[in-house]
Amino acid sequence: MYTDQTRICIYEVDYRYERKPKFQATLLATIWDCARGNVRSCVDLSENYLVQCCGLINVDKDKLSVILQLRRYSGDPAVSERYTERQLTQVGPVRTFFLPNDQLGVVTTSSVEVYAIRETKSTASPELTLLHRIPVNYDPNLSSRPFIGPRETRLVGVCDNFIQCISISHDPSTPPTIDMMGPMKFGSTGTTSHAKFGPLASVFYKTRHCIELTTYDLSSRCFFNFRRLRLNLSDSCVGSEITTLAGLDDNTGRIVLKLGGNSSFLVMDLVIPSW
Repeated sequence: MYTDQTRICIYEVDYRYERKPKFQATLLATIWDCARGNVRSCVDLSENYLVQCCGLINVDKDKLSVILQLRRYSGDPAVSERYTERQLTQVGPVRTFFLPNDQLGVVTTSSVEVYAIRETKSTASPELTLLHRIPVNYDPNLSSRPFIGPRETRLVGVCDNFIQCISISHDPSTPPTIDMMGPMKFGSTGTTSHAKFGPLASVFYKTRHCIELTTYDLSSRCFFNFRRLRLNLSDSCVGSEITTLAGLDDNTGRIVLKLGGNSSFLVMDLVIPSW
């Protein structure tokens, strides 16, 4: 869990079922903002590492540089915490995520980069080795969470009303590719963002009581095909409005909406017919 300018607490949760379900949380590590950074823009977590990006303090926001910090954490207090920092040359929003085979993906508005994470007992901190950098025109703010398939990892994003798919092979020798999936034009008002649930990734457009979804099956070879859904939730949002929309990874098509006013939640399951 994290907020913009506080600490990240990493817990290991143990589930036990006795008479009643019981959860026990053990604190593994507490991680603060970068020492030279300001607002934390993105965070991702793997079994051994945490990556976070922070904007540099006292820098013009229009020329905001970003510090990428990769940290190894451990539940063993005898193991010292190791971390490395790298100032990215690009400015603007950044999206980072872990890839299989000890790799790290970094997406900016102008490039997709893939790094190898290398560490030995003799290294003072994890090392990042650049494997690939390809130019793109992309908006990390409107990017889906990564879908990890059997051979590659995919993200779907929107830039200038065009849908793009970034494919990153699990083979370290193969550079990433980006494909145009076609135009998408929502209304002139509202907000646009992404959700991911199960093998489905979806771009959504949200107004006070309505959401529009364009859904892709990224596990299929026909992932260029997509469907558009429009859901009017006025009856369910009586006295309130949609404030947050999120998808759950482990449930195909399950969406959770947070409603303002009475601060309640609405859980929906999308049933999408086969192609």
